[in-house]
Amino acid sequence: MQTRPDYLVIGHVSKDLQPNDAPPQPGGTAQHSYLTSGAFVVRVTVTDAGGLVGTAERTVSLGDRPLGTYRVDNRDPSCSDAADGMTTPFCTISRAAALALAGDTVVVNPGDYLEQVTPAHTGMATAPLTFRANGSGVRVLGTTDLSDPAAWTATSTTAWSAAVTSASPVSQVLLDGTPLAKASSATTTTTNSFFHDAAASRLYVDTGGSNPASGHTVQASTRTYGFKLWNSSTVVVDGFETFGQNGVGVSVQDSADVTISGVTARVASSYGISSDRSITAALPVGICSW
Repeated sequence: MQTRPDYLVIGHVSKDLQPNDAPPQPGGTAQHSYLTSGAFVVRVTVTDAGGLVGTAERTVSLGDRPLGTYRVDNRDPSCSDAADGMTTPFCTISRAAALALAGDTVVVNPGDYLEQVTPAHTGMATAPLTFRANGSGVRVLGTTDLSDPAAWTATSTTAWSAAVTSASPVSQVLLDGTPLAKASSATTTTTNSFFHDAAASRLYVDTGGSNPASGHTVQASTRTYGFKLWNSSTVVVDGFETFGQNGVGVSVQDSADVTISGVTARVASSYGISSDRSITAALPVGICSW
C-alpha cells in the first residue's frame, strides 16, 4: 500500500532532531516527517531556564493515508475551484497545486490555462508530487489576450494604447503569433513595435496607425513562468505545453530530483526551460523548446 508522509508535531522546547527536520520554533514546536507507516519512538529533551534537563519517550503509531488524484478540466461546465477536485474537477491547475501533497497526482485535461503554476508543497523520495497532462493540447499560457478593438485607445502618435497589468514589465508582444520589436519609449515606436509603461500599466502597440486589434490577434506576455519549481524536491511535470511566458516556460531553481518530460515550451521571452545546477534529475528525452 502506498503512503503519504505524515507529520508529527512535538510540543516541547527541544527535540533530538534529524538532519532534515525543521528546527524548533518559538513556542517549542518541532516536526519530523515519516516516509512509511508503523510504530516509532519519539524522544523529547526539555531544558529549562535553570539548566535542568528532562527526557521523555513515547511510542506513536502512524497509519497509511490514501494518496490523492486531483483532476483539472476548465472545459467542463461543472468545474469549480471550490470543489474537491476529485469528484468534481478544478478549473485551474493552481488550485490543485495549492492542495496536492507528496505522493499526490494532478491530472490536467486539454485546455488553455491562463496561469502560473507554483506548487505550494513538494514531493519526497518515495512519494513524488506529479503534474501530468491528460493527452495533448494542455497549454499553460503566459499571455493576456488583447484582441478586442474596444480595449485600445488612439494616441498622438501612430501607436495605440491599452491597459495591461503584469507582475513585471512586459517583454514580449505577439501580433498574430509573431513577436514585435521593442521600442525605447511610448513616443518612439515604429511600425510593428511596442512599448510597455510599467509605472502607468499601459501598453503601446504600433502597427502603422491602425487599431492593432482590428483584424488581428494581440497577446502580451504578462506571466513570468509557466511552472515555477523553486526549492522543490521530487516533482514530476509531464506532457504540458507552455506558451508565451514573460520569462521562462518551466523554471527549476534550488531543487533536487525534478523530472520534466514530454514538455513543449514555445515563444517564451527568455528561456523555454531553465534549470540551475542544484537539480539532480531533469530534462529527459521529449523536451522541445523554441
